Amino acid sequence: MASALIQGYQDVRSSQRDVDSDRSLEMLDSAEELLLAELEDLRVDLAEVRSSRALETMIDQVLDNMAAVEAQLTETDSSAEREILLQRQGEYQSQLQALRVALEVESVRPDIASLIRRETQILDRLADIEARRSEIAIEVSTRSSGLAFVSPPAVTQSGSTSGRVFTALAGMALGAFIAVGVAYALAGARRRFTDRMQPAAELRLPFLADIPRFDAASLETMLPVRDNPRSPAAESFRFAASSVDFRMERTGAKTIMAVSALVGDGKSTVIANTAIAVARSGKRVLIVDADFGNQSVSQLLLGDISLGPGLTELASGRALLAEAALPVSLGHGAILDVVGRGTEAVSAPSVFAGSDIRAVIGRMTDRYDIVFIDGPPLIQVAYGSTLVRLADVVLHVIPHGSSIRRAHELARQIEVVEGQSIGYVYNKAPVRSEMLVSGGSMKDVIGDAGAVEPLRGHG
Repeated sequence: MASALIQGYQDVRSSQRDVDSDRSLEMLDSAEELLLAELEDLRVDLAEVRSSRALETMIDQVLDNMAAVEAQLTETDSSAEREILLQRQGEYQSQLQALRVALEVESVRPDIASLIRRETQILDRLADIEARRSEIAIEVSTRSSGLAFVSPPAVTQSGSTSGRVFTALAGMALGAFIAVGVAYALAGARRRFTDRMQPAAELRLPFLADIPRFDAASLETMLPVRDNPRSPAAESFRFAASSVDFRMERTGAKTIMAVSALVGDGKSTVIANTAIAVARSGKRVLIVDADFGNQSVSQLLLGDISLGPGLTELASGRALLAEAALPVSLGHGAILDVVGRGTEAVSAPSVFAGSDIRAVIGRMTDRYDIVFIDGPPLIQVAYGSTLVRLADVVLHVIPHGSSIRRAHELARQIEVVEGQSIGYVYNKAPVRSEMLVSGGSMKDVIGDAGAVEPLRGHG
């Protein structure tokens, strides 16, 4: 009888939740339709208020020329012809960069800037709607009633005094056993990484480098490899870059995704500085900012820029790689490119689950020596696992003081999708004394001709 009542109550609650979910989805659909209509009208207005279409026409012409050169490069086997084509491709890239700068200057006009800001706001709201829709879908597929079926308790007959004593002792022993188990489980959940070699023992992953804790206040930058190359942090990132480059060469990998458990682990900072160090060693490097909800790497390297063509346009075929890749000057003639989210109002899961994205990654590996992918935190965002499948190898970013249990959870998630891990970087580590002394060894790395000033520690 009790089970039947509970079953009926569960059915009523489940039905009500289904109604609530459907109502929420309908409201999200209505809001999305209104936003998409507003976005379409806004883009029409944006096209109309631009004072001149000459820059766009010139950019289109340069992109067509670059596409023609790319096609010729894939067809020719002559080394002399390839050299000429590559030189021509470099000239077109310089022209494209100059035209983009000119277009960016035009975009700061008050009327155009206002429309662009509104466009960005609408895209952010559309992304929020898609995220909420995903949350509802997950809730529907994983929720439970919170109730369990029960059976009426059996009435036991009173026994002898010795039997009651034995039962009491057995209960105390069982209680003590359960208490010990609970205490052990709680202690395990609270365990934290306190040493840079601890993840190697816990996760059986190779140690690649440890990055000392730093912040923008102490170094006046979050990109010490570029802006403060004599700092201990910069030297540590160069060590990480050397380790990553070596392991990728050994495995023949060209794409690497940095993974972390949670937001705030420092993954984007690690990938940005490591990529800069690899690029300054002379390799052609591309960073793909695939964290649609954050775009931290793009902000670190490009600053506060207006949205342009990116992954969404590449996946849909509406832009060429040369158009979506934004160059970042690193000094001493070094450059790396960054591809961000893009402007199309689509969800990240749909982009990365499609077959077109693999062709996009293939074009990237044809042009660059190493492609770094920065995605969302794996444990918190589901489509991060899809991204792991697109990369040849993955790099764990494990911060000092983070949960060991979550690191195991992250490793299991990568294993489930058959990701290949090359090792881990121990981030936000305490500064060790040997990090503060380098003598003149960094003089050649930086390219200085004079003496290297003494290094100072930082928090």
